Amino acid sequence: MSLIDDYVKNLPSKGAKLGYKSNIKSFFRYLEPDPNFEKQHNRYIGIPLSPKQRKFVENYFNNNRDYKKDVLNFVISLNGSPSKTIRSKLQSVKGFLEWNDVELSNKNWKEIKNKIHGSRAVTIDKIPTKEELRKILSFATLKDKALFFTLIGSGMRIGEACKITLNDIKELPKIYIRAEYTKSGNPRVVFISKEAQYSIEQWLLERENYLKVAVKRLNCAKPRIEGKRPEQIIKSIDDNRVFPYATSTARAMWNRLIRKAGFNQRDPSSGFHSIHIHCLRKYFSSHMNVGGMPNDVVEALLGHEDKLQRVYNIYSEKQLADIYHKNVNNILVFESYDTDKKLMEFNERLQEKDEQIKKMQEEMKIMQLTLQGVTNQLEIEKLKNGVK
Repeated sequence: MSLIDDYVKNLPSKGAKLGYKSNIKSFFRYLEPDPNFEKQHNRYIGIPLSPKQRKFVENYFNNNRDYKKDVLNFVISLNGSPSKTIRSKLQSVKGFLEWNDVELSNKNWKEIKNKIHGSRAVTIDKIPTKEELRKILSFATLKDKALFFTLIGSGMRIGEACKITLNDIKELPKIYIRAEYTKSGNPRVVFISKEAQYSIEQWLLERENYLKVAVKRLNCAKPRIEGKRPEQIIKSIDDNRVFPYATSTARAMWNRLIRKAGFNQRDPSSGFHSIHIHCLRKYFSSHMNVGGMPNDVVEALLGHEDKLQRVYNIYSEKQLADIYHKNVNNILVFESYDTDKKLMEFNERLQEKDEQIKKMQEEMKIMQLTLQGVTNQLEIEKLKNGVK
C-alpha cells in the first residue's frame, strides 16, 4: 500500500477518499511532472501516478525538502482555478503532510492561503425560478423526474442521491441518508414533497426494466481499453440503489434538459452551466429560508455538519417532519400538484365505480335471463301436464 492509500483509508466516506487522493496526486504530479505518461494514459480511468512519480512520493519525506516552498508554488500554479477547488486541494495536502509529521507554522499556512486569489467560486450560480423549473422538467422522462424532484424536495447532494438504496426509502416521505453516503460522514434524515414521492413511486414501477436494458447495453459494449474491461463500468442487475447510475450520468441528464429548455447558458469565467445541477440544492435552501423555516433546520436538512448535531439536540424527528411539511409548499414546482393529484384520484375512483355498476348490471341481466328461463320451463311443464 502506498503512502497516499495508507493516509486516505481512514477518511469517513468513499467520496472523501477519492477527493483527497486525487488532490494529493495532483500535488505530486506538479512536483514531479511526467507529461509523456499522462498523454499515453486513457482519459476514462483518470490519471494515476507514473512509476517515476510513485517512487518520488515514497522518498519525499526522506529528503531535505522545503515543504513550505513546495506547497506555496503548488498553490500559485493553481491560480485561475476556482478558489474553492484550490482550498480543497490545499486542505488535502495539509492533512497528508501533517499525517507524515510535517508541521508548518500557522504563519506559514496563512502566507500560503494569502496566495489564493478570490474567496468565492468562479462560476456565478443562477438559482432557477419555479417557472424555469417547470419549463425544464416539462422535457423530463419518468427517470429524470424521480431524481430531480427528489433533489428539489430534499436538498440532498447529487452524490448522496445516487447512493440511497431501496431500504433507505421504505418510510416515504422520509429518506434515511447513511453515514457512508455523506460528505461529512454523519447520517441524517431528510424528507421529500408529495410530487417527489409520487415520482419515485412511479419510477420504481419502471426501474427494473431500466436496469435490464442498462445491463445488456453496458456489459455488451466494446471495452474502452485493450485487455480487461474497466471494473467501474460493469452494470449489475442486483444494483439496489433507487437511482442505479453514476453521478456523471445524472449530470448529463440535467444538462440535456436545460439544453432542451433553452437554459444552456454558460458562465464566461469558468465555462460551467449557470443553472447546473447543484443549483437545485440552492433552490431548496433559498425557498425554505424565505418561506419561514428556521435557518438551522434548513442547514441541518442540507447536511451541514456545524448545524446538524445542534438541531438534532433540539428537535425530535417528528418535529423536524412537522416543520418540513408545514413549509413544503414553498418548494413545490407545480403548485397545482396536490389539486391535480386529488382530481386524478377522484377520476380513478369514479372509473372504478362505473366498472362496478357495469358489472352489477351484467349480473342482473344474467339473473333476469336465468329467471325467465325457469319461468318458461314451468310453463312448458304445465302444458305437458294439461294444467291451464
